[in-house]
Amino acid sequence: MNPLTKVLLSVLGQKNEPVKKETKKRITSQIDVSVPEDRVKMEMSSLRTAVDNAIDPSNPDRRELITIYNNVLTDPHVFSQCQVAKSKLLAEPFRVNKGEAESPELTAMFKAPWFEDWLSLTFDALLWGYTLVEAGPRNEQGAWGSFSVFPRRHVLPYSKQIAIRPGDQGGIAYGDKPASLFLLEIGRPEDLGLLRIISREVIWKNFARTDWSQASEKFGMPFIWLKTGTEDKQELDRLETLCRNFASNGYMITNLEDGIQIVETAKSDVHKIYQENAHFCDEQISKCINGQTGTSDEKAFVGSAEVHERILDDFHHARLRYASNLTNYTLFPFLQYHGYQLEGAVFRFPR
Repeated sequence: MNPLTKVLLSVLGQKNEPVKKETKKRITSQIDVSVPEDRVKMEMSSLRTAVDNAIDPSNPDRRELITIYNNVLTDPHVFSQCQVAKSKLLAEPFRVNKGEAESPELTAMFKAPWFEDWLSLTFDALLWGYTLVEAGPRNEQGAWGSFSVFPRRHVLPYSKQIAIRPGDQGGIAYGDKPASLFLLEIGRPEDLGLLRIISREVIWKNFARTDWSQASEKFGMPFIWLKTGTEDKQELDRLETLCRNFASNGYMITNLEDGIQIVETAKSDVHKIYQENAHFCDEQISKCINGQTGTSDEKAFVGSAEVHERILDDFHHARLRYASNLTNYTLFPFLQYHGYQLEGAVFRFPR
């Protein structure tokens, strides 16, 4: 029997007897996850409607907001900033104290993939707001297989119910017994998370990028202007086909006597309008997630870079405290409910 298994058996109050492998099915096996996610236009009006629907006291519905959030998380800058914050959290050393001193056995027990899942989810909850977590089955050694987010479209936070199909207004109640159903709650039902703010910046940035692409297509590529004296319909159709098949450039066919004037700005740096708009949105995203821009978005002098780094550290320390509180006041009671002997144990990050 390896040392980690002995620790788990000890924490579970066992001696040398192996823990029976769990066979109880989780609620995720009872819901219909085959329903595809609805498409939502990434527009400000869609975001406002989705937020209003999510907090509607009479009929709350977060499905559209969840779709928008999922789209926002695919933005490269959002992804990068989240990875910076989450990587610092997961790389931070921790320990579990029993009384005044560290318990090496308990600390070793929590250095496991399932606990890394948990720490990762504590950060995700800051982005998403209210989050329902489901613990996977334990193996014969008593270790949890995984901790994962319960499918968000099936969660009804205000009524504390699980919808069998997305859109149902009722389902399996979990409010008074989440631990018995292998569920843990993070956050308040009304909390919509940081992504509510970040979504606006991503939508505005997408508009800037779209306008930039349209401007490049119109004024950055050659324009075909074909003059012809023919008025024969078949000949005009033939000429139009030739123009249309000439790559993807714009074209125009006119009579020999006709003229056309293409009006465009005389400035050579018109792209900066769109570039600076997109860059500004990225800066706001960085500030929302990590409080500053100097450690990722731009070059900075030594003095200002140090200030930005201290701000990042402040945000990081706040996330460490948040993760510690969730571990001590949410995860530990859950583990104790399932037989872990953690009375007097305290999780903490050393610094």
